[in-house]
Amino acid sequence: MSNSEIIPNRVIARTLHTERLAIIPLHHTQANSLCDYHTVNAEFHRPTAPTPVDDFYSEEYWQRRIWEARQNWEKQKTALFVLVKASSLDSSNHTIIGSINFNQIIRGALQSCFLGYSMDRDHQAHGFMTEALNELVDYIFTEWKLHRIQANYLVDNLASARVLEKLGFEKEGLAKNYLKINGSWQDHILTAKINSDYSL
Repeated sequence: MSNSEIIPNRVIARTLHTERLAIIPLHHTQANSLCDYHTVNAEFHRPTAPTPVDDFYSEEYWQRRIWEARQNWEKQKTALFVLVKASSLDSSNHTIIGSINFNQIIRGALQSCFLGYSMDRDHQAHGFMTEALNELVDYIFTEWKLHRIQANYLVDNLASARVLEKLGFEKEGLAKNYLKINGSWQDHILTAKINSDYSL
């Protein structure tokens, strides 16, 4: 086995908890809730998110996406989560208020991934994303044994800039015409956080 194929032991999918949130790995029962989350927030997310595919706002799309995510979790290529208020766990209304994705996990000499996230329009500016990411970044470093997490944001997305700064992500540069957002190629600020305790 080459060095590029070596990965840590299988990571069991489990719910993480913070003071106000449950951070839940994607599961097939969430397809309808994810469809609702993205439909309700379509216009709010449009200025900062890639243009969605045609069936993005359908339950069928999210059933496929969740199945792919679970397969990629087993291969340790992605780790995708949804955020639910802890206060709602004892009720039948587990409304998703945010999502967090660790994508393009690369092993070998890099041991790195890309971070993406979104928050419901009615739960902005309450510190939920910072709270969730503070827990998840530590989880990705300790249990997934990654050395580096990269996160990029639109140059005028001050909310994301503040969140990443609080979490200790450092600016590394500017990528011109980096992603097609809302119909046009847009510049992004490149940031990353290094696992100072990395030992694998």
